[in-house]
Amino acid sequence: MNLIYSALALFAFAGFAVTAKGADPEFGKEISRNNWEIATRFEDNVQCAGGHVLVGGKLKVEFDVHTRDDGRKVVVPKTIEMNGNKFLPKDASNGVGATGPVPLTFRVDRVEVDDLSFFGRSGSMVIRIFFVSNHNGVNTAQGDISPGNTFTFRAVYKRVEWEWNDNHAVKQFYYFRRGGVNGEQKFVDARCP
Repeated sequence: MNLIYSALALFAFAGFAVTAKGADPEFGKEISRNNWEIATRFEDNVQCAGGHVLVGGKLKVEFDVHTRDDGRKVVVPKTIEMNGNKFLPKDASNGVGATGPVPLTFRVDRVEVDDLSFFGRSGSMVIRIFFVSNHNGVNTAQGDISPGNTFTFRAVYKRVEWEWNDNHAVKQFYYFRRGGVNGEQKFVDARCP
């Protein structure tokens, strides 16, 4: 029993330590009961995307109530399962895109959900948004970094969380953009596939 309480206290303290050291949250907006949208904006440099990328738009996430094997009800994002991986439905990412070195724009190929975990009336996950380039046109005079080639990268949101009430309605949905002292720990970044 003491071990459980110690683990709970440690978990609560660890969460507080991150926010107390200047975590920078991005809060979602409720569209309707258990339907939320959240901004995806951030900037990063990633070699496989040709350099500096700017991600923008809003990701829509719908939540549903599921009963676990132990009889406990939890609120989870609606996903599609394929080949053992979970993905948000295609229309969830319709408002998301990215730009890179001129003349590159990126569209979303898929949005993967991973590391689902629950604690009390809250959940957390990692979201990976996979981007594919669309050329605005091949123009070497404008400095097209590789005329006609396709570039891909993924945006990784490492700490996406939500909380629900007694009626299983989501009351908060957020992720952390930066954390730690002076923002040296990144909770969101761009990576090569």
